Amino acid sequence: MLMKRILKGLSVICAVLAFWATEVEAQIPSIQEELALAEAEWSTNKPKTYEFTLKIICFCAPAPPGSEPIVFRVNNGAGSRVGSLRTRSPEDLEKYGTVEKQFAFIRAALREQPYRVEIEYDPVLGYPRRVYIDPKPYTADEEYGFAIEAFIALSQ
Repeated sequence: MLMKRILKGLSVICAVLAFWATEVEAQIPSIQEELALAEAEWSTNKPKTYEFTLKIICFCAPAPPGSEPIVFRVNNGAGSRVGSLRTRSPEDLEKYGTVEKQFAFIRAALREQPYRVEIEYDPVLGYPRRVYIDPKPYTADEEYGFAIEAFIALSQ
């Protein structure tokens, strides 16, 4: 009799915990939902002209002397480098040249179903502040991503 009561009590506790876990999980937005929300925020609030400094996150060869900081200026959706143009490869940086291209970079990375993803978006404008992608578990030095620093809205 006592064992039946204990099992019944445990069943109720398990059911409550399962329900609670489902409710908590439903409140946590998925990475895809966060991306969609950030894109909507950006679409609504993006400045006409803006500038940002790009930091590449990777285990790759150091940038050539004089090539940093990497600064982009975007005017009416067209991005261009500002300052020194010495770099690993201008084509490598093209995918980061506008916030829209950064969102496309994130979508492409997510399609590959990486092992670990960490993305931080600006709470006001929605642009990605930091993106970290770890494609595979138990593999060293293949992580990649970028960080946006010194974002400046030059005109609305």
